[in-house]
Amino acid sequence: TYRHAPSTPNGGSDIAAVQTAIKTQALNIRTKIGLLFTFPDGEDPAIAYDEFSNSVNESRREEDYRNIGSLEAVHGIIHGTIGGNGHMSDPDYAAFDPIFFFHHSNVDRLLALWEWCYKDYWMGDGYAFNGQNYPWTQERGTFAQAYNEQILPSGARGALYPFRNEHGQYWTSEQTRFLDADAYPKYYSYQEFLGIKVDKKATDAERVAARATIAKYYGFDPQAAVTKLNTDAWSHIPVTPATEAGLP
Repeated sequence: TYRHAPSTPNGGSDIAAVQTAIKTQALNIRTKIGLLFTFPDGEDPAIAYDEFSNSVNESRREEDYRNIGSLEAVHGIIHGTIGGNGHMSDPDYAAFDPIFFFHHSNVDRLLALWEWCYKDYWMGDGYAFNGQNYPWTQERGTFAQAYNEQILPSGARGALYPFRNEHGQYWTSEQTRFLDADAYPKYYSYQEFLGIKVDKKATDAERVAARATIAKYYGFDPQAAVTKLNTDAWSHIPVTPATEAGLP
């Protein structure tokens, strides 16, 4: 497989270019991961999950966006950063690169941490806007669903084709949630991280505290961010006089 392949007939990987790309994006990626754990309490569960899970939110209007970001966006940055013009940057061929599986395992780990921290945020059967209920849909369809068909967390409209569980039935979105003893069995978990055990129950206070711990670990510290913000600095931004800019 190729990563940041040079423009030569023989192809290959430019390892130096890969390393440079990763180092360039490292701080940005860490910050974006930290931001994922800054969702406040009291959000609409379905809308919050939509924002967390997707780069293109179905439930949010243009004026609703904020700078928290999404897990899908972090996932996509890794693909492009490692692949360059190689396999990892092309959805049809990314899985040919062995690092694809390491990457997606880490995405699953981040999802496990997030849903442990935000146990009540979930897609549900749809979302509401201005008192009107809307179903989730998939504009481009899925492996087995037609364009714009309704998507639900369970049942036939929640089936994650073509993936089957140990009973030969298709996994559903609802079944993929959580890794604790009350969840549908996954037969795996993740090591304790910053005191967080994603396969164990926790109090609401412990989950809230864990969010701040994870965000700070990945480089986002709200308290530090506040001290760096100086609104007076806006007055020092140089602005070219209208006459110099050729304006009347």
